[in-house]
Amino acid sequence: MPFCTKCGSSIESDDSFCGVCGTKLHGLTPIDNSIQTPQATKHTQPQDNVVVAITGLMKPKSFGRYDNVNLMASHNRILISPLTSKMLQQAAQEANQKAREEGGGLFSRVGSQMSSHFTYADRFIGMDIDTVAASNPGASVIDVKSIRKIILHRRDDDNKEFYELTIESAQGKEKYRLDYESPSFKALRDLYPAIFQSNIRYI
Repeated sequence: MPFCTKCGSSIESDDSFCGVCGTKLHGLTPIDNSIQTPQATKHTQPQDNVVVAITGLMKPKSFGRYDNVNLMASHNRILISPLTSKMLQQAAQEANQKAREEGGGLFSRVGSQMSSHFTYADRFIGMDIDTVAASNPGASVIDVKSIRKIILHRRDDDNKEFYELTIESAQGKEKYRLDYESPSFKALRDLYPAIFQSNIRYI
């Protein structure tokens, strides 16, 4: 059945005007909705999963204070999210419960709890980074395309060794500190070899 070219109302083939909107139909080819137009194919973006996670980076504040944060990196983005004492307590409780279920003794459970403080962010590896961001209030996201360089330096402060991670992007320069060498540093280097710089030699 033909339809009006303006409002889509059904019309007769010999009508001169649309009975609904009044559009003149003479000399025009009415729309025939019996012929279906192919629907555009929807392309969904593949998941951008977390590949590297670093727990407990310290972001400097004023007067020598720090905020503790986690870093989660995918191929396209880096997510920085707050690490709270409540999160660490939860991780310790989960580690203790798991060790207990596995038959671990007191020392095993204590060791598991301590280890959980250094591996909290590992739980997000393999997850879509948008999902991780949604579950971490206060998280900020940096597009890797906007990052000029990521710099990792081993430094010494009053004979105490620490590691300084700097991310320089279009959003500015952010520095983070970690008091031990995380094995995830090398993984971060391998993930972003074109923009990663370091005074540490990784084989």
